[in-house]
Amino acid sequence: GPPPPAPPARRGGGGGGAGGPPPPGGGPPPAPPPPPGRGPPPPDQAVLDQLDPFPAAVLSRRYEILAYNRAYNGLAGDLDAVAPGERNQLWLFFTHPYWLDLCIGNRAEAAAHLVGTMRAGMAEHLDDPLWTGLVRRLREASAEFDGLWRRHDVVDHPMPAKDFRSPAGDLHLQLVRFTAGQLPGGARMMVYTPRDDVTRVRLEQLVRAEPAQRLHAV
Repeated sequence: GPPPPAPPARRGGGGGGAGGPPPPGGGPPPAPPPPPGRGPPPPDQAVLDQLDPFPAAVLSRRYEILAYNRAYNGLAGDLDAVAPGERNQLWLFFTHPYWLDLCIGNRAEAAAHLVGTMRAGMAEHLDDPLWTGLVRRLREASAEFDGLWRRHDVVDHPMPAKDFRSPAGDLHLQLVRFTAGQLPGGARMMVYTPRDDVTRVRLEQLVRAEPAQRLHAV
């Protein structure tokens, strides 16, 4: 049949679970609204949409998922089903069953890298309740995160090669980060490009899939 209609514009920030009830701990605290007259314009959804079928998203420094395209939505297990104020990459990675099984072969390395990067980013925000509240909830909800946080490791180098499971098959991706331009508050755009032709074809299949097919194929 014809391809499904494009989903509504996707913007938000925070962290619950996709396609199910919120995990224990209540999720990270929602981002506060910007002060009147000082809020930056939202990320340009049209740019992300043009990157399909390459998964792409805009993340805040606290890993809030501010905007994303259809390919990233499929890779992430249908973020459209998550309330905009409850989308946070750290929270999903360490608490949601779909994300717990997302990485192929190198989850331990990816988890350590993610926590170390978070600790490095938090160095300038030790008294910020939005940062400390997120860490506290993650430590309460995930023994894996708590154990890594206790190591006090700080990471300042990228981990560009990403291997993920998906309903379309295993994906071998390369992460490219963009921080220049008009992205607000230190946010960065994350774009995942295929490392082989098979992954490129599977990304195209992922974008064409209905949301229900994506969720039930795993």
